[in-house]
Amino acid sequence: MAVNWADLIAVAFGAFNLLRLASYFPQIAAVARDQNGATAISLSCWSIWIGANGTTGLYAWVNLGDLTLALISAFNAACCTAVFALAVYKRAVRFQQTRSHRFDAPGPSAADAPSGATLEAVSVTPLRRGQRNAGS
Repeated sequence: MAVNWADLIAVAFGAFNLLRLASYFPQIAAVARDQNGATAISLSCWSIWIGANGTTGLYAWVNLGDLTLALISAFNAACCTAVFALAVYKRAVRFQQTRSHRFDAPGPSAADAPSGATLEAVSVTPLRRGQRNAGS
């Protein structure tokens, strides 16, 4: 029996697209669990994939009349959009957290002092030009 290359390519296309569709879910879960603002996610790359998959779906639907390819591409675009949107959300949350902590004064507290010690205010008087420090 001779190999029909068109059928073989169609099977490979279908198999790899199923794998691609399944591969989005671990990526979405990893971004959802990320505590550092999903900085490893390239927003430019994922936005290009959204555009590529979305336009492939539109091309398949409008120009080819291939509803199956259009739906597969639309689902790919939707999954890419989910990763992109989740990464943007995680970055916004991280930005808000770091922004609010930036204004917390990191000075010493009573908990930082050794046992029995107290924190005391120190008065500092600036030296005038030509004036020497008493200890020098």
